[in-house]
Amino acid sequence: MNDLYRPALHAVAPTDALSPAMNHRALPDAGATWWWLVGGVALMALLSLWLRPLLPVDETRYASVAWEMWRDGHFLLPTLEGEPYAHKPPLLFWLVHAGWALGGVNAVWPRLIGPLATLACLWLLARLGARLWPAHGQIGTTAGFLFLGSVFIALYGTAFMFDLPLLAMLCLGWIALHDAVRRGRWRDWLGFGLAFAAALLTKGPVAAVYLLPPLLALRLWAPPEAARLAWPRLLAALALALALPLAWLWLADRASGGELLRQVLGEQTLGRVRGDLGHPRPFHWYLPWLPLIALPWTLWPPAWRALRAGIVAGHDRGIRFLAVTLAGAFLVLSGISGKQVHYLIPLLALGALWLARGLADHAGARRLAILGLAFGMLLLLGAGLVLGSRYDLSDAGRHVGRQQQAGRAVAYVGNYQGEFGFLGRLRAPVAELRPDQASAWLAAHPEGLVVVRRKRLDLRGAPAPEYRQPYKTGELLMFRAGELARSGSGFREPDVPGDG
Repeated sequence: MNDLYRPALHAVAPTDALSPAMNHRALPDAGATWWWLVGGVALMALLSLWLRPLLPVDETRYASVAWEMWRDGHFLLPTLEGEPYAHKPPLLFWLVHAGWALGGVNAVWPRLIGPLATLACLWLLARLGARLWPAHGQIGTTAGFLFLGSVFIALYGTAFMFDLPLLAMLCLGWIALHDAVRRGRWRDWLGFGLAFAAALLTKGPVAAVYLLPPLLALRLWAPPEAARLAWPRLLAALALALALPLAWLWLADRASGGELLRQVLGEQTLGRVRGDLGHPRPFHWYLPWLPLIALPWTLWPPAWRALRAGIVAGHDRGIRFLAVTLAGAFLVLSGISGKQVHYLIPLLALGALWLARGLADHAGARRLAILGLAFGMLLLLGAGLVLGSRYDLSDAGRHVGRQQQAGRAVAYVGNYQGEFGFLGRLRAPVAELRPDQASAWLAAHPEGLVVVRRKRLDLRGAPAPEYRQPYKTGELLMFRAGELARSGSGFREPDVPGDG
């Protein structure tokens, strides 16, 4: 056995040590393992497509941004309601456009990106595990089972969001970084730079939170046979990582007339750090979420022994790689005021590798992973059957689209976030009105269509709506503007600022 791994394996031997003999006895062949993983992801995707729509407000908003770029032929500049959309970079929208270029504009392809990204992450985790522990090639595959079997991933792995595509780019970056440190070749360092750039183009500066810690602490985990660090190659990789996103930002800013760069630097980056853009949370907010997103593994005693085994295995350089990345990213994420639980998905993937390294009973892990995936699907089934109809805006979007095509002006009273843009294939913006602006708009557009949630409207003698449906905890209503104005109905401010 390679001396690099001998101390760590001795350290965990009394509990869940992984030895080559145990590894071969417990695990099936690689082909059968991957059929389980592919089958699990396929079931997640089919169940999601059957049970739930694009969910407001995030998924419908991202689909609308992609639709506006496609509709207007502006593939460099993301827009929402005709205005520059500075919240996210363009790579996810480009993935949507690639699918639409092959199969036409449809709602299925955007919802398949999450499952396909999940499958890519599983394969890349296996490759990363093989890099960190080359003597035990099955560790990465086991980590894939642990990751996919987490209830949180079973629920979130089908979302049309940025986090799983980001994780795929991060895994490419971690693999390329490990190869670059070990071999020192130009192509490995440039591969790291390209993966870093792709991660930045997927979700912005947060990519550095996950990729810089292992780079800065590479002397702690570098293999003994690692090549001498070549600073010109490292600097070239970092220059490449910055050059591509900055080139996109420059071109997109020119297309926006200078507005995009101002928003990215002045509002988005600093605003997220301060929590000005929503979700401001205290430093410790993530701590109680850690055991929840790791279910069912936090209920399985061997997982806790595996966690402890990694902590005491100080000579294991693979564990060191995971430790510096996890600790560095978690501390930075905790220090940023704007927090969401799905920001922890890359850390969950690294945690799965940590647990896989310390687990000997891989067969038991596989059985529990299947149970975790099944439980997550049951939750998805229950949520879809109970809540699906209350979050499906497809019919509402089509109604808005038909009215807009008929020449009617459309306004939304409240916080409009592009919910109808893609669903209705809208060709013009929807006017967003505060309650105190609504009366003037009704008077100016008597034939217009007014969209409002029931909680915002005082229905004193209001006419019958031309469209209504259950929505979230209330109703979504649409009225002819002139009729609503004549009824004297008033509008209310939201109970929660920014609530639509």
